[in-house]
Amino acid sequence: MCLEHNRYRDLICIDCKQAICETCPLFGSHKGHTVYFMKELMDIIQKRTEILMNTFQNVENYCDEMGENLKINDSM
Repeated sequence: MCLEHNRYRDLICIDCKQAICETCPLFGSHKGHTVYFMKELMDIIQKRTEILMNTFQNVENYCDEMGENLKINDSM
């Protein structure tokens, strides 16, 4: 529960990295801060994680290909 407004904390304040209630960004100490609903933020994190994992896999595959090419060139 939000101690300032006595409401459930269903938002995340990105600026302060805190769980807050829906009143905090409107009238409270988080006014003007960047906020997300928890579910929305989790979806964003999941999408970014998938992008990072795909990028990592692509880099790993590229490094493997380059390593194979070096082995082939060294054996010639």
